[in-house]
Order: sequence, then C-alpha cells, then structure tokens
Amino acid sequence: MRSCCQRTEKRKMSVRLFPLLLPLLALSCSSPQAGDIDKRISELRDTTGNVQETDRVISEIVPIGESAGPKLIELFEDDDQLLNEAAVEALSRMPSTRTHLETAMLDTRASIRTRTHSILALDRMAHRDTFEALLVASKDPDARVRPYAIRAIGALKRPDSLDPLAEILRSGTKDDAAAAAIALGRLGDTRATALLVDALTFRPHEAKYAIITALGSLRDPTSVATLESLTASDRAQEVVMAVDSLGRIAATGDPGARDALHRIIRDTSSLGCLDAIQAIKPFADEADVPALKSALNSNSAHIRSAANEVLGLIAKE
Repeated sequence: MRSCCQRTEKRKMSVRLFPLLLPLLALSCSSPQAGDIDKRISELRDTTGNVQETDRVISEIVPIGESAGPKLIELFEDDDQLLNEAAVEALSRMPSTRTHLETAMLDTRASIRTRTHSILALDRMAHRDTFEALLVASKDPDARVRPYAIRAIGALKRPDSLDPLAEILRSGTKDDAAAAAIALGRLGDTRATALLVDALTFRPHEAKYAIITALGSLRDPTSVATLESLTASDRAQEVVMAVDSLGRIAATGDPGARDALHRIIRDTSSLGCLDAIQAIKPFADEADVPALKSALNSNSAHIRSAANEVLGLIAKE
C-alpha cells in the first residue's frame, strides 16, 4: 500500500514538473549540434559563386553563434577565394566569434592566410573591444600581417586610436605608413587632417596615394588647398586621386572645394580637367555652368563631350 502511494505521488510530481521542463526541452532541441554546423559548412562550400544562395546559408549559420567560429576559420585554408570571402562575411556577422578571430589573428603558428582573413572579419565586424588585440597585431613581426591590422583599427572609429596611428604614419615602414593613412581616413576624426597633410612633406612618395585617399575620406574643407596643389603634379594617378578627393569634399556642399574644381576645369590643359568635370557631375547645378562652358573651348573632344553632357543634365533640371 505504501509503495503504491509512493508511485502515485511520483506521478503527480512528474505532471507538476513537466510544464517547467518544456522550455529546457525546446532549448535542447533547437540548439545547434555539431552535425548542424557541419551540414551548413558543407552547404556553404556548395553555394560559392551563387550570391543569393551563399547569403541564405550564411543567414542560417549566424544563429549558430560562437560554436561555428572555429570551423569557419578553418575555411580560410581553402584555396577557394569565394569560400574564404563567405567565411569572412559569416564571421563578421557573429560578434560571439570575436575571441576565436583574435586568437587566430595573434597565433604566429597559423598561416598568413588564416591570420589576415581573421583580421578582415574583425575589420568588417568593427567591434570596439577589438582595439587592444588589433594594436598588438599592428606590431606583429610579420610585415604581411601588420597592414591588415593597422587598417582595421580605423574601422573601430575610436578616438584613442589617433595617437598610435599617427606614430605608425610617422615612423612605420612604407606599407605600414600607407595603412595608417587609410586607417586615419576611416577614423572620421578631422584631427587627423593636419597629421596627413604634414606627412606629405616627409613621406612624399611612400604613402602619398594613401594620404590623398584618406583626405578625401575625411572630407575636411581645411585640406582643399593641399589637394588642389597636388593637381599640378605631372603624375596622372596623383592628379586623378586629388581631384576625386576634392569631389568628395565638394559633394558635402563645401564652396571652397567646388571653386577648386572650377579652376581645374577652366584650365583645359591640366591633367585633371576631365576628372574634375566627372567629379562635379553628381551634384552639378547652375553654379557650375560658367566653368563647364569654358571647357567647351578645349582642344580635347573628350573634355568637350563631358562638359556638354553635364550642361545637358543641368538644363533638364
């Protein structure tokens, strides 16, 4: 009789506990297992080259979270560059994998491919707490790793990264200095403008293109005079990049940058005339008409055609 009562009581307790166990059962059923991760990784391999399908698989991998990190990082060793890129994209959407990526980045025994692709994922993730690890990687003994880490620091947009990046710009190797210039442009802090302009005087060739690009990224009107002076160069690429940066500043509505583009357009013999017309095209209005009309007197059919095209767009507005 007593045993029967005990069994009855146990059944009652089981009934009372069952609703409380349901959430735990659901969680255990929905949590990803190793097989789920392997299946998704296999699908990812099969869908490279198909952007939509790859993105679908990535969206299914992301909820798996931190446990998928090591297996995705292993894909960096694959020779398929599209698969490498898919792994970078998936990891960049999973902040929980940050520690795995930092470990792979700093592991000097890992391949350069794994280390640099781990940095690319961290770069895209742009998690502010990655700063210290990236700072360590920016001083890595391997020159192939450092530029990736330096550029990624700029993506974090942390004000305290200005000084270490400035130091690399001043005293780093050619490739490191160029990476620091790009990082300063990505930082979005106009305090970097003076540093970049000054660097043109002591790193005139080593990091010049990167510096010009960074000045365009910052869109700081105080750099207009410097950029305009660079359009007098006899190096076509330098002129093109300086005009492009002026165009990016002018697009913000800065009148100084726009006037600089007008002066370049009026000098139809300059290397930057055609590029200045193209730079003005996206936001051209009546204020640009006099400079564009002067370009119609150019000896270059390409310049005349470009000026006519932009004048036609203005007339339609």
